[in-house]
Amino acid sequence: MAPTIIVSYDGTPDDDDAIALGKAFAQAGASVALAYVRHSRLQDEAAEERESRAAAKLLERGAQMLGGETKTFVLFNPSTADALRELIEREGFDAIVFGSSYRTPAGHIAPGRAAEQLLDSGPAAIGVAPAGLRDEAPKIEKVAVVSYATGDAAEQTATSFGVDVVPAPDPEADLLVFASRPGAPKGTVSISAASEQLAEEAASCPVLVVANETPLDFGS
Repeated sequence: MAPTIIVSYDGTPDDDDAIALGKAFAQAGASVALAYVRHSRLQDEAAEERESRAAAKLLERGAQMLGGETKTFVLFNPSTADALRELIEREGFDAIVFGSSYRTPAGHIAPGRAAEQLLDSGPAAIGVAPAGLRDEAPKIEKVAVVSYATGDAAEQTATSFGVDVVPAPDPEADLLVFASRPGAPKGTVSISAASEQLAEEAASCPVLVVANETPLDFGS
């Protein structure tokens, strides 16, 4: 079954990068939805109504960038990571996609706070777009992989794209797929310090960290 992916989106340029990566995954066969996290409801009814309309408009813009109608969610939680975790546990999404943190240089990866939290025991695969991806038209035609064992979840995910798969790092790769630590609970993301360093220092393409023993099948 094709993966179901949620893009964390708040309308900033960094999250426009996340939209670009979500669109690339959609072109590879995934089903992609959008989530906007509000940290509280407003007590003033008129102000809350304005905020609700603004959230709907923001998500409509994101859906248009993805290329059409898509399912959207407005979540309420002081913690973006907790809101997305709850959504995944409720709706069963296979992956979350983030943009890099604010002021990340173009062509570099730097997970923001919510992504960092979910890279440590998150319940679904984590994708992170490099800064500036929104200015490209990304396609996944070559995948580099960091795996712990032949045939592990990272290798299976990489192979499912139906394109060239090579060991990481590879400067020509369109996607870098990481396995989670072998000791992590099944279905849980846990990236090693070495892998995170490789992603931040060597990757100029999007990164996807797969949950342990839980490959994504793009079915190509």
